[in-house]
Amino acid sequence: EALGIYPYLKSPECHLYLAKQMWEEANHCVAFEYVLETFPFDRTKIFSLHLEVPSMQAKEAYINKYMKRMIDDKLNIESPEGKKDFIRNLVATNIVMEGIWFYSGFMVALSFRQRNQLRNFGSMINWVIRDESLHLKFGMNLIHHILEENAELLTEEFATEIRDIIIEGVNLEVNYNKDLFPNGILGLNADYVNQYVMYVCDRRLEELGLPKYYNATNPAKWMATSTDVFELVNFFEAQNTNYEVDGGGKKH
Repeated sequence: EALGIYPYLKSPECHLYLAKQMWEEANHCVAFEYVLETFPFDRTKIFSLHLEVPSMQAKEAYINKYMKRMIDDKLNIESPEGKKDFIRNLVATNIVMEGIWFYSGFMVALSFRQRNQLRNFGSMINWVIRDESLHLKFGMNLIHHILEENAELLTEEFATEIRDIIIEGVNLEVNYNKDLFPNGILGLNADYVNQYVMYVCDRRLEELGLPKYYNATNPAKWMATSTDVFELVNFFEAQNTNYEVDGGGKKH
């Protein structure tokens, strides 16, 4: 993801940060590879699941659709439509994947530590969350600055499109969790995890200056003592650049 964004940004500061992010992502790969080596998993089966489980295939297709635009299609970000496409890709990768899907997995992983199980694994997840929260915040900041510099993109129509991209991602995660927890395990079930996903989604929408969609409450209050959803500035409201119908200043 960072590799896909890198060529489109000119700021040296952004390039430095994205280099750091790529290094962190490499560390995450090493960490989860260690997990797979430590537990008695059938590695062949694990690595083929994304080809066999429809809900995983759907998530992969969703992300690949946006990543392909960024990496293979070479966006023209000098044009209004190219800038919109760049934002769409940021929303899918930074907001949906890193800011919603990953947090769904974090909650599941840390729930075991709540029961005094897999404590070292929980500590590893905390380090991953530390990194991913910054990746998420960088994406939020980037979206904010692009919209701030291109006020013509701040339309109700585009705001609705952004919301729909996020809701589509949530629906994919909901279906995935139903496959992940067909019968529930150790206090976890699909409804419980999916309520948390919807709660996180509402938070992300608010951080983008958009209204809540689910009005979901946090079913995992214990997450507040672990990590919770990291507080981020609502950049649209903080900078008074909320979505508008037209140039007349009517806000939505």
